[in-house]
Formats: sequence, structure tokens, C-alpha cells
Amino acid sequence: MHSILVATAAFAVALSSAAAPGQTNRIVLADGGQQSHGMMAQHTMSADSSYQLGDLMIENPWSRATAGRAGGAFMMIHNAGDRGDRLIAARTDVAGLVQLHMTLVEDGVMKMRQVEGGIEVPADGMAELKPGGFHVMMMGLTGPLEEGASFPVTLTFEQAGAVTIDVRVQAAGAMDAGMHHSN
Repeated sequence: MHSILVATAAFAVALSSAAAPGQTNRIVLADGGQQSHGMMAQHTMSADSSYQLGDLMIENPWSRATAGRAGGAFMMIHNAGDRGDRLIAARTDVAGLVQLHMTLVEDGVMKMRQVEGGIEVPADGMAELKPGGFHVMMMGLTGPLEEGASFPVTLTFEQAGAVTIDVRVQAAGAMDAGMHHSN
């Protein structure tokens, strides 16, 4: 259904089982296509990233460079399954507080609000976390997010469990991860 091109190789990764409660699935992908599975391994891909968790595929997580104490994380979440799921939480060590937010316009003023109940990822569908829409809001950053750096974020889904991803930091004014998708 989906193919992911990676600069050094094209490959798909699938986890054979969801994490036990309280554990996080992480995948190691080393340059050259070597792969290993472990509960807390480091992700070392140098190109565009995707992460598989059951029927969910998280693609190209990214953030903008920041000078202040807040920032957002964005990504595409595809659900190839016949059951919907929800992104219900996110956490990272680079921020004191992490919430799931949406951007809306009220009386001509753009505002951000915390999403109650999580972000739906419909069956055989997707959720797009992007500037001006749903996003992972990080407040109380421990330092600026610098262009070219990356940092881990753990996403927790209602059905699929948790997975830790690496979020790449793009230029301050970036509107997407620089990816041009075609189907």
C-alpha cells in the first residue's frame, strides 16, 4: 500500500508484537539496511524516517527550530488496519509539558487548544499533524530546538501502544518536512 524510500535503501519495518503495558517499542535501523529490534534501542537512520507500530505507520516526524520555550512536532500517521485508533499522549525529555493540540480560529483570532480524548486515526485512513492543525505541543523547552538536530518523542496510542520516534528539526519557518508525496 505504502512504500517508503530511504536515501540509502528502501525497506519496510514491522514489529511482530505490540509492547507490553508500560513498555515502548523502538526500532533500530542502521545505515545499510541492518535492523534489530529492542525495547530501548536507538534509531540511527540518516534519511527520512518512518516507524511501524502494528497497523500504524508514523512518517517523517519533524519540528521547527525555536528560539523560545515552546514548539510543535508534526507528522503523518497512517492506519492500514480495519480498526480506528487514537493518539492519546506524547512525551519527550526536551520539554517540561507535552500536550496534543489543535489550532482553530475563533472570532478571527488563531488559537491553540488541547485536544480532549486524543487525535483520531481512522481505520484505513490517516491523521495529519501539521502547522495550523493538530500537533504535538511542547512547552517549557529545556533549550532551543536547533535546525539539523533531532530529539526523541514517545507517542502513545489507545490500541497500538507506545513507540518512540526521532523528530528532526527543520528551519524556523518550515511548513512541512520537505517531503513531496505522490500516490
